[in-house]
Amino acid sequence: MTAVDERLSFMSNIYIIYREYKTKMDELKSKIWKELNVKELRELSDVLPKQVRKLRGKNYEVEAQYINLNNIIEDLKKSSDVIERLKVEGVKEMHFKEISEEVKVHINTDMKTMLVSDVFKLKLSSNIDFITEIAEKAKSQENLEKEIQIIESKWKEFAMVIVKKEREGKSV
Repeated sequence: MTAVDERLSFMSNIYIIYREYKTKMDELKSKIWKELNVKELRELSDVLPKQVRKLRGKNYEVEAQYINLNNIIEDLKKSSDVIERLKVEGVKEMHFKEISEEVKVHINTDMKTMLVSDVFKLKLSSNIDFITEIAEKAKSQENLEKEIQIIESKWKEFAMVIVKKEREGKSV
């Protein structure tokens, strides 16, 4: 194999991996946030790094295309970790608004229409700590709300009704 053939093979492999990434990400980003299956994103973020690692050797690690693709895949991996945290039950519109304000990126935060692409605009991999903090806060709030509902339902069981009753001409 000549150097040109080897180089073409390398570039072809880079393009194939990038095209797979781009196709699947476009598909995922077009989904409504509530419909996102985190497992799909996790699988993508687990498979692509393995494909990139297969390209190692023969000094390809110093090639700009390899470095760029590797950075894209690493960003996806970090972002998918953050998205997993954001997919907990307690994360609501107000939490996305708080994140949006903090990172100074305006997005649609309506949970019925918000797209996965909106969430990716929040610079997930650059704001991991803050977003993780918000997700944990949301989870705690959700747990508190559930506990309050349990307490309220218990109180309803014990609700007393005070009725004025007269016995032998006296109020009791």
